[in-house]
Amino acid sequence: MTTHQAPTDRWDRRLRLAPDVALRLRGGQVEITLGDRRHVAEMRVLGILELFAYPMSLREAFGRLGAAGTQEFVQAQRIVFRLCDKRVLVDVDRESPRFASGFGAPWAHVAMLDDVTRTSAFVRAIHATVRPGDVVLDVGTGTGVLAVEAARAGARRVYAVEQRGIGEGARDVFGANGLADRIEVVQGRSTSITLPEKADVLVSEILGNDPLAEGMLSTFQDARERHLKPGARVVPGAVTMFALPVDLPDEYLDAHTFSAANVARWREDFSIDFGPLTRFGVQVTNLPNVKPQLAREWATIGDSVELARIDLTRGDRVRPRTVPFVARSKARCLGLLLYFEAELAPGVVLSTAPDAAADDNHWTCCVFRASERPTLSAGDVACIEFSAGAGQTVLRVR
Repeated sequence: MTTHQAPTDRWDRRLRLAPDVALRLRGGQVEITLGDRRHVAEMRVLGILELFAYPMSLREAFGRLGAAGTQEFVQAQRIVFRLCDKRVLVDVDRESPRFASGFGAPWAHVAMLDDVTRTSAFVRAIHATVRPGDVVLDVGTGTGVLAVEAARAGARRVYAVEQRGIGEGARDVFGANGLADRIEVVQGRSTSITLPEKADVLVSEILGNDPLAEGMLSTFQDARERHLKPGARVVPGAVTMFALPVDLPDEYLDAHTFSAANVARWREDFSIDFGPLTRFGVQVTNLPNVKPQLAREWATIGDSVELARIDLTRGDRVRPRTVPFVARSKARCLGLLLYFEAELAPGVVLSTAPDAAADDNHWTCCVFRASERPTLSAGDVACIEFSAGAGQTVLRVR
């Protein structure tokens, strides 16, 4: 196993964006989210962050940002080192496994493997899709479970692409299962690597709770253009997104908003009137995700609405749309649950719908609160506005 030695020259240090960093543009600024931490920076920081989307040495990065000694160079230095202090940028060669987070952390993969329904469905789809002698590309191999099954299904060669350190563990898994001669770990992002040959099949489980949040569309598009043979098979083949209108329960709202009940309790606890905060609560549209298994008891006030069906074999674009629905009962606090159905292969479907998700399902449903039209009565017609910007779904109700 090859390991990198830490560079002796500080300018040869290779940095990259931390794996679970999320970026969003808001009002001319860049919002940087890392776990439960959030930072707001000037727009010029975005150009620096883009440089480190893939591992890059400080020497090369600063060479692109400005000549040594110039004002631009000095400012870039300060920004980069500040991003390092906040662990937005991490040292590729010195990063310790104990700091791993997001999909680099063991617990994320434990949750996915414990979702036996999910993993077994992918296994069935792979065995129904891969043919003897195929070349298979597995994007985001993680622990390597899908790559192993592709080899067992008869693949001549499997390229298991993984940008995080878990890829080293996958390599050991392949060896332990006698497949090291047929599965090759390719370290890096699929959008930046080059394969020695084109693949017959693409396999990838980069479905987020919001199915667009992990860059599935751009990743699959790049794979079709650079890594796959014409007419290549894809697992999953399609993903359909839905919104389910619900009446948000009081206990859920009390746990996550400045509700009247919370304000009353805090007044008793601290003798402080927090009433003015309730106006901020109703402005919040994105609320914490909920496991679909826990949302089964939530009152639904309308039928599920299909937002988009994405054919991953063709590269469908996700377009904004407005879809009406009719309320069949009263909603005191209208909310929308975002869920998906993934068609892995003919007859093999995974769903995160509250009434269909398996008990071991590890995904969650995104929750949107209808701040513009919070209440509805039976028979009212409302419209769901759907859009997908910067790899993230946005839902509003009018």
